[in-house]
Amino acid sequence: MELPSLSPLIVVVLLLWQQSEGCGACWVEEKAALLDIKASFSVPGTLWQLNWDDGDDCCKWQGVTCNSVEGRITSLDLLQTSVNLTPRLLNSTLFLPFQELNNLSLAENFFNCCEPGSGFESWSSLSKLEVLDIRQNNFNDSTIKSLVRISSLKTLLVSQNQLSDVLQIKQLSALNLEVLDLSGNKISGIISDLGYWPFLKALSLRGNLLNGTFPIEGLCKVGMLQELDLSQNEFTGELPACIQNLTSLTYLDLSNNHLQIKFPTAVFADLTSLVYLSLSGNQLEGLLLLSSFSNHSKLKILELSSQSGNFQVEAEFHNANPSFQLEGLELPNCNLNNGTFPSFLSNQHELYYLDLSHNQLRGPFPIWLIQNNINMLNLNLRNNSFTGPLVLPPQSNLSWFDASQNMLNGALPSDIHIKIPSLSLLNLSRNSFEGALPLGFSYLQLIFVLDISYNNISDHIENALQGNLTSLHSLYLSNNSFYGSLPNLVKARRMIDLVLDGNLITGKIPDSICNVSLLTFIDLSNNRLNGRLPSCLSQISKLEILNLGGNALEGALPTSICSMQYLQFLDLSRNNFSESFPSCLNISNLQFLHLSQNSFSGTFPIGLSNSPNLRTIDISGNEFSGTLPKWINETFVKLRVLLLKGNEFEGPIPNQICQLKHLLVLDLSHNSLSGQIPSCLSGMGSEGAFYSFQYANTYGSGSELIMPYYEFPLDNKMKTYGIGSIGVDQEEFMTKRRSDYYKGDHLNYFSGIDLSCNQLRGFIPEELGSMNWILALNLSNNGLDGPIPKSLSNLTRLESLDLSHNSLTGHIPRELMKLNSLESFSVAFNNLSGATLGTEGQFGTFESSSYEGNPNLCGPPLPTSCTSATPPAATKDGNLERGSHVDLILVGSFVVSFVIGFWGSIAVLYFKRNWNRTFFLAVDKYTNLLIVNVTLLIKRARNID
Repeated sequence: MELPSLSPLIVVVLLLWQQSEGCGACWVEEKAALLDIKASFSVPGTLWQLNWDDGDDCCKWQGVTCNSVEGRITSLDLLQTSVNLTPRLLNSTLFLPFQELNNLSLAENFFNCCEPGSGFESWSSLSKLEVLDIRQNNFNDSTIKSLVRISSLKTLLVSQNQLSDVLQIKQLSALNLEVLDLSGNKISGIISDLGYWPFLKALSLRGNLLNGTFPIEGLCKVGMLQELDLSQNEFTGELPACIQNLTSLTYLDLSNNHLQIKFPTAVFADLTSLVYLSLSGNQLEGLLLLSSFSNHSKLKILELSSQSGNFQVEAEFHNANPSFQLEGLELPNCNLNNGTFPSFLSNQHELYYLDLSHNQLRGPFPIWLIQNNINMLNLNLRNNSFTGPLVLPPQSNLSWFDASQNMLNGALPSDIHIKIPSLSLLNLSRNSFEGALPLGFSYLQLIFVLDISYNNISDHIENALQGNLTSLHSLYLSNNSFYGSLPNLVKARRMIDLVLDGNLITGKIPDSICNVSLLTFIDLSNNRLNGRLPSCLSQISKLEILNLGGNALEGALPTSICSMQYLQFLDLSRNNFSESFPSCLNISNLQFLHLSQNSFSGTFPIGLSNSPNLRTIDISGNEFSGTLPKWINETFVKLRVLLLKGNEFEGPIPNQICQLKHLLVLDLSHNSLSGQIPSCLSGMGSEGAFYSFQYANTYGSGSELIMPYYEFPLDNKMKTYGIGSIGVDQEEFMTKRRSDYYKGDHLNYFSGIDLSCNQLRGFIPEELGSMNWILALNLSNNGLDGPIPKSLSNLTRLESLDLSHNSLTGHIPRELMKLNSLESFSVAFNNLSGATLGTEGQFGTFESSSYEGNPNLCGPPLPTSCTSATPPAATKDGNLERGSHVDLILVGSFVVSFVIGFWGSIAVLYFKRNWNRTFFLAVDKYTNLLIVNVTLLIKRARNID
């Protein structure tokens, strides 16, 4: 969650504390009280201490403000007086001597309420205390009752504490508050009424767990309200029309809720005093004409983005330019101007940040936008359709620049370090830039994040890692054509993310990478690296993601990997690693493990028993052997993907797998497993834990805009910069007769079981039909027998069903025709009999190959018609007497005897279905002529055609 912000009115109050011109010497009693506070607040051994000296005038001490006449203390700013992060108790009686105290800040001190007998109620005697700032402490709901006793309070700042009960908050209505900040707590429930704070001028409930439906009762009765922040909650419903009556509103933030806001609307027409308006992250719908804000001359910040795809903004002012000069504008993902760049921006000259991402805007890159706004700090034009070369004008203030996912081409700007020297974040990924990496990129002195991945850059990797790297934290060069060996990385000592996957890098991984001890993310996958892993990897003690898949690395894994305690994602797949997996592994934080397509041997890795947080295990395509462990259910309680395909495991499938309640993808194919399919397998995945792992660091930056507390929004910081692909889990699973990769969010919605190519025997358990969440089921190439369970028709989400190459008997249940989502279906090469499922509905898309290898099947799409082949089985209707009017004399007494014997056999077969195959083999011995005559007789007897 983002750190809650302070309202501008609150900031003004805080600034007033620092504007003292007190001249009188402080009182002796108050000076003694200050020294007592110093003794209580100071923590031995810490560097941060109150620098109050007994010999000085206390009115000149840090954080102390006195009035100019009497020298009485009126303001105390003790914000973060101690760096002790351990919660501690406050002795409130220390402040009782300050009877003229008007403002008091105890913010960021980690107080955990009060010492016995010294709660806030003792401050009821401080009759002039109007402003109390206790932000970022550990006060809980019990604090509210004592705060209410301070009847003089006008401003109360309690953000980022441990408040949770919305009913306790209501007690604050006993105070005549004008400013109330409760942001960043854990307050949950429904606010029934805001009318009990009629004097409020500023209210922030940002970043809590509040819910309920708009409009909130009494909201429009707070007529003096100037600033309202209800962002980052769970509110639903629509905006009440009465908000337009709050004409004093200057700040309105309703972002990141679940509100439905339909445009056009007249709600904002009369709110011409608005300086800040944010509706982003809600369900915005309809067409918004930006010209409806033409008369909002004070407007500085406008943020509009929608969670739906039904929102459109027309940003043209046809008659005249707008009266406002914006400092911040966010219009991402809003079908802006049907792809035409807004022309009104050519008259905006005070922009600090601009976000027009995800709008498919066309044309050449708007250089004039940077030229016109010399104070621009943040520019996000990601995911549009800008074309041509990137020529940048001089701009000394631009810090964050994102032009990724466009169609820019040509060479990267060679003089970028001269034109834009203040860049801290540069994202030019997913364009068509080509050529070498200009030397100027090495001289970006303040660069923090550099992403030029997914282009056509071809250069020696050494050139990307030269120059001044001391400030570089994140480097993304994925999917280019960088070549050569990795150089010494000694200069990259502050690097946190090193992402070089999908290039042509060769040679060994240098030991110098171990000296970059701050690394949390390394991705060198899909290159041409060889040799062994450096044994010093454990020196990178904070490493969370290590992806080395798709190289030519070899040998045994170093045991040093066992002590990488922060590791969450490990991918060593598609290499030449051999020998057994280290049994010393003891990484409790490990969540994703990929070892597929190597030559690891031995039994199932016993070291994984120390990794209870694993969600994905992929050890397919190795040489592991032995039986599957029975402790699997005790350790892997969070497991959702288990891929053991293509090893040498043997023995039965342990029932313990059935107890993996979150397991959604299970692949045990291409092993030597035997026995029966456990009927309890239906219990697998019963709790369906959908989880996606997307690793991205979050970096924030404050801005000096009109609202000093305002933080850069820009799609939740680093999420904007296309780093969503980093560390996303990806799995390979055979479905629909092909091997597919399921990645990120797609993996969240995939589920499947593959037990094919083993030595399983027995019936298919009826219980599998209860797994209605499953999308793919493959039991092919085993020795399964018996009928196909009708219960499989309950798998209504099933997209792929493969039961081929077994010994299944009986008819294909017609109930399976209810599987309308099937895209792949095969029962080929079994001993099935009777009719196919025909060509109706979804089954009309399947060819004869879905049924081939069953000599006793008939009907489309097979070439054999059921009217010219083996007689169909008896139906439950038993309508065998319909042909009693047919003259049987025509066929003679022999045929009559045959008919009686034939249908008697059919009746027996109906109740003894396991005799079907023997019967049909006997029928084949009769002559073709007799079969034809009997068939004709049956057709006439049942009045068919």
